Amino acid sequence: ADYCHRKLVYLLNVPPPERPKGKEALKAQLLKESEEDYLVAQERTVGMSCAVCTLSIIRFLTDHLASLPLAVTARILDTYDLLMLLGPLLELKPWQATSEDGEMRRFANGQWVRVPDGETHKLPKCEIQAWLAVHNLVCDPNVRRRYQFNSFRKNVLLRLRGFLHESVVDQIPVLVDLQRSLDEMTLSEAPNAAEGKPAY
Repeated sequence: ADYCHRKLVYLLNVPPPERPKGKEALKAQLLKESEEDYLVAQERTVGMSCAVCTLSIIRFLTDHLASLPLAVTARILDTYDLLMLLGPLLELKPWQATSEDGEMRRFANGQWVRVPDGETHKLPKCEIQAWLAVHNLVCDPNVRRRYQFNSFRKNVLLRLRGFLHESVVDQIPVLVDLQRSLDEMTLSEAPNAAEGKPAY
């Protein structure tokens, strides 16, 4: 859980890749790239790969919350409050970037690749993992009993409601339950964030 937290924070702060506009500008950049520039770029790529893979680990952990040691669950929900990191991540989508010429690129299999025009609506694997982790945490009955959805947490999560459009739900059908939970949340009274108590 500690490692996952560090990587999620990294994802929230990683700058989008800089890509020159046009093939000639890209070629010129590559020609003047020094060995040090290359190593820095490789370091960023490795860091991004590790961080994106962390989303799968978090999804796996949230799939098995009931069987996890209490200390791990406490770290996920209280110490690091990973749900409050996953929400902003799904808003920012650091694994996706649009260049100056309008070309969409996504980080997949350890590199930034161009997304074909007909596939921009398809969710990348890492984003699916993030959505499933949020679903697991919000819809789990044990979490709902223990985790206090105070006003701050509620506002963070309700911002995701706007991203749960038909295309997303069609690709991840279980998110219907998340939609329902968020709709219920809009009708419930949330305690003040200052009154929050640890879930574990």
